[in-house]
Amino acid sequence: MKITFIRSNTNAVGEYRVKHPMLALQALGHQCDLITLDKGGLRVSNAELAGDLLVLQRQTSDTVFELLDTLPADMRPKTVYEVDDNPWEWHSWDPIHTELGFEYGKRVREVMGRCDAVTCSTPTLAMRIRREFPAMPIWVVPNAIDYQVRDWSAVEDREAAGTSNNLVLGWTGSVHHTRDGQALLQALPTIFDAYPETLFLMQCCQSVYGEWTRQYKLQEYKDRLRWVPPLAFVQHPTIYSLFDINLAPLERTKFNACKSDLRLIEGGAHGVPYVASRIEPYVDFHRQSGGIGGYLASTPTEWVTGIANLLDGEREARGQSLGRYVRETRSLAMVVGQWQAAFSAVVGGSEGPSVASLAEPSRNAPCGCNSGLKHKRCCGRAWSFELCKGEQ
Repeated sequence: MKITFIRSNTNAVGEYRVKHPMLALQALGHQCDLITLDKGGLRVSNAELAGDLLVLQRQTSDTVFELLDTLPADMRPKTVYEVDDNPWEWHSWDPIHTELGFEYGKRVREVMGRCDAVTCSTPTLAMRIRREFPAMPIWVVPNAIDYQVRDWSAVEDREAAGTSNNLVLGWTGSVHHTRDGQALLQALPTIFDAYPETLFLMQCCQSVYGEWTRQYKLQEYKDRLRWVPPLAFVQHPTIYSLFDINLAPLERTKFNACKSDLRLIEGGAHGVPYVASRIEPYVDFHRQSGGIGGYLASTPTEWVTGIANLLDGEREARGQSLGRYVRETRSLAMVVGQWQAAFSAVVGGSEGPSVASLAEPSRNAPCGCNSGLKHKRCCGRAWSFELCKGEQ
């Protein structure tokens, strides 16, 4: 196939969801071209878009379709809209979401509606898109670890980081996560008191570090707190080499329910076990992997229990198991076949099976995360917020 990708940015999303799949598809023999837009605009000819498929990542302008209309029918590609976040239920407190505003979701809907199909990163996000476009072919292709692109064996110097004699509870994230740490932060003083060798290391912007660490008496444990500034994308994998436990808290919101399990597989690629919020992307990963890599938590008590279990002896075995699982199931070399199948099917006009067959679990059925509780009393509280029904 001849595939042209147009991406809106070069951040992690543009790499994971566009550039990495493009490189992997090239390695399979497909003819792929990448166009990266910038704020100043970019002049593109219609001949550059001719081919079998045109992938539009997070595009909010429909001018590309005017260009496509100038191509002869036999040169005009099918169009795929690629999206990895829910663009319709954003966080009012997020400065980036606020800057882009309500109109962003409206523009996404307009461009997406003119495409032949959609690819996205999770089943929950696919079901949210299904509410907007009941007949749209949708393919779910998960995020993948790019072992062949970046060096996932590189490590940071723990002695230089001042953590060589400590067990590090690590978190990495952006300004989008300002409110995500609540239950975890309430648990940390208990962990600090019970395990004097532990540190909490945050790799993020200073504003998030300041917001998180001023809460729940954490300033009383200043000597147990560490901050690392954001790293360049190519260097980012090394941050996990400083972690002994990968912490992945998410506030239960409609936006977060549609996020992916990327944080867990990134840590897993470095053999770091996790404690993660009981919310859809992490529940799905935990279920699919058989819970081998860590624990899910909703309350401060559950966060304490999960972290303590790992500190008390499970950490290394679970980390090794998780590392094997991620390499065997979520490497780019494994996932590229799903991209190829999705794009081939778009040309043929068919739908992704994981979306066509997806349905909400029965509320009274045993929960899929193996907690022993009924679904409605456990992960059902997080399951898409009944997004299929459009209710809260």
